[in-house]
Amino acid sequence: MLRAAVIAVLVFLQLCLQPLVVASAWAQVMAFGPQWSPFTLDVPEDWEVEPYAIGVVLRPNPDDRRTLITCAVSRSGGQTARELAEQAIRALRQRDPFSEWTIAREEAGLVWVNAIERGLRKQWLFVAGEAFLMMTLEGDIARLSPVAATLRVSPALRALPGPS
Repeated sequence: MLRAAVIAVLVFLQLCLQPLVVASAWAQVMAFGPQWSPFTLDVPEDWEVEPYAIGVVLRPNPDDRRTLITCAVSRSGGQTARELAEQAIRALRQRDPFSEWTIAREEAGLVWVNAIERGLRKQWLFVAGEAFLMMTLEGDIARLSPVAATLRVSPALRALPGPS
């Protein structure tokens, strides 16, 4: 159920935002993350790819350090996507009290957070189950969204039930 919801939402985002972006015609499906909970993204051939043990950093332009997608997977500890999002917001408000972080939307176990931190626009997506995935889009979000919309997650990221 969550996988279908994720796919539907991401396809919708891709259809809405694709006209705004001039992207490379060639993209490669690439797998990232730990073996116990991998995820894939369709990465344009000219993007910089920096994989690490639990995720990846993608940049459409290696010279632009402010426009990027970061994805990371970790253990959820039984927390829902909402609980993880609220925890991250609290931690970032302590670090930067002038930042603006709000939960923008919550749907089918997915939580979207909009932010402005040090003048930089950001969006987060939280997905949680046995594991959780946090995807961050920073900078030129319209340019990043078509690639973010190709996210496919493992069964370990199925949503846990939220509080009743």
